Amino acid sequence: MSASRDVRLRPGFALVAALAMLLAVSVLALELGEVARARRLAAANALDRAAAAAAAEAGVDEAYARLADQLRQAYLSQFRTQTTIENPWAGAARLHLGPSPLGSQWYEVTARDVGAALNLNTASGDGFRRLLSTLAVSADRADRIAQSLLDWRDADDARRPNGAERAEYLRLGAPVLPGNAPLRGVAELRHVAGMSDDLYERLRPYVTVDGSGRVNLNGAPAPVLLALPGMTDESVRLVMRYRIAGRRVASVNALAAELSPLARQRLTDALPALLAGTTTDTREVLVTSTASSGDGVARVRAEALLVYDRELRVAWRRTSP
Repeated sequence: MSASRDVRLRPGFALVAALAMLLAVSVLALELGEVARARRLAAANALDRAAAAAAAEAGVDEAYARLADQLRQAYLSQFRTQTTIENPWAGAARLHLGPSPLGSQWYEVTARDVGAALNLNTASGDGFRRLLSTLAVSADRADRIAQSLLDWRDADDARRPNGAERAEYLRLGAPVLPGNAPLRGVAELRHVAGMSDDLYERLRPYVTVDGSGRVNLNGAPAPVLLALPGMTDESVRLVMRYRIAGRRVASVNALAAELSPLARQRLTDALPALLAGTTTDTREVLVTSTASSGDGVARVRAEALLVYDRELRVAWRRTSP
């Protein structure tokens, strides 16, 4: 009886075993399918990013070619007319290309005269305080932020009287600590002691970390000009009137000649520092090329700092997601 019962149960065991095997195979197939799908997506994403990077780089190349041609045309005109072309790169900062297609990607290019902003890594404490004052920041707070910026970018941990060094940021539980080195990006300014998100957003259009730090008198906005040594409200208003009239500052001395005696004295007293930190031409242009796919979502950004000083050269070039 027992033996015959065992015989009858064996087909059931076989069926269960077969179902279990089928289930295991199905699960394995599903897992392999998911792995294959993930790999296909990764490969597609890598190809998409490579295409976007190529498009972004193409935008930088096109901008370089356009700006190089602008210089060439200026020199040809100078040769034909036997006259000096003032600011042969005039208008370079207004360059805008695209959106332009390249395969499945699109790129769009903008340019900025970095001389139109105050360089956070070269500005003096007084200069940065003056910039903050133009934005209605109180004298005490402006001094706190300026000294903290100098502490942030210098190589030591010696705290200035109204500044902040690593120990204070640690005590306050700050998420980002001073690098004791030049700022790598403008966004780093957000973490300097005394800064707020609101003030950072107001400051951002007027500051940079790129370039030599020389401010273009014919391109910088009024708050940046007021941050310069020797520049007063009167001298800045004069520069702004020049621009409205389609004129340009040919030299600091020419500017000083049209000022009142007091404003002229302020300017001439600061003349060595002002001449060392300014220019009257567009010399450094930051080119930014952003690539996107058909859905309009930005994929890759390529940037290059182009410098003109008797010849056009690329100071640096980088690509980032």
